Amino acid sequence: MRHLFHLLLLLALFSCKEKTPSDSDYLDRALKSDTYKIVLGNVKMVKDSLDSAKKRPVDTNAVIYLYNTIGFSINQVKTISEVEKAMKKDTVFLKSVQMKIAAQMAKDHQDSISKAKP
Repeated sequence: MRHLFHLLLLLALFSCKEKTPSDSDYLDRALKSDTYKIVLGNVKMVKDSLDSAKKRPVDTNAVIYLYNTIGFSINQVKTISEVEKAMKKDTVFLKSVQMKIAAQMAKDHQDSISKAKP
C-alpha cells in the first residue's frame, strides 16, 4: 500500500507542469501593473485639468505643460485645443501602453524560462 501511495505521489508531482500564461493573461496582468496604473492616473489628471479649464478660468499653460510632461506623444502641443484633440485618442494610447507592458511581461517570462533550462 505504501509503494502504491509513493507511486501515485510521484506521478502527481511529475505530471504537474506550470501552465504557460496566455496572451490574455499577460493583458490582464498589464492592467493590474503599477506602470499601467501610473499612466492611467496621468491620463485622468490631464482630463480633469482639461475639464477644469473648460469650466472656469484656469492657466491653460499648466494644462499644456502637464500634457507635454506625461509623454502621450513625441510632439509637444502648444494650445489647449491641441490637448483636447489629442485626448480624444486616450483609449488608443492606454491600449498601446497595455500591449507594451504585456509584451514586456511575456519577454521577461520567456527569458526566465530560458535561463532556468540547463
